[in-house]
Amino acid sequence: MKRTLLIPTLISIVLVAGLALAQDQQTNPPAAQPAPVLTIEEAVICTGIADRVPQGILQAGQLTAPPLAAEGGGGDPFPFKLYAFTKISGGAPATIKHAWYYQDNLVRTIELSVGGTPWRTWSQKEILPKMIGLWKLEVQDANGAVLKTINFAVNEKGESELK
Repeated sequence: MKRTLLIPTLISIVLVAGLALAQDQQTNPPAAQPAPVLTIEEAVICTGIADRVPQGILQAGQLTAPPLAAEGGGGDPFPFKLYAFTKISGGAPATIKHAWYYQDNLVRTIELSVGGTPWRTWSQKEILPKMIGLWKLEVQDANGAVLKTINFAVNEKGESELK
């Protein structure tokens, strides 16, 4: 009789010990990695990029020359391109976004990779004659949080300035 109780008792002890061990080995899922901390060292709107350096940076209260006039061509400056240049540090690899707004309406969002620190990147927007008026560019992190906002305007002559 003692033998018949001994085997079920041993099996019960092994099962209970196995369950306890299994519970001890369960781990919580790894915590989500925090978003990298990005610092905007420079963010500008400009008329060109040369050797990863912004050219023709828009200034407050100072109109940029229309692109064709600046090249000595005269005539209609439209369409032309404006560039959003951003220099970022800390938090690579990451992604940022350039969100271009015209008259407070989102026109285009461009995702840009950040591969090192510091990192320089840019996007461009073609400006058409019907796009005269107030513009805004938001530099956003990957989650859409705004890191920097730049307000600017384009007039009927193709001149641009910060606002």
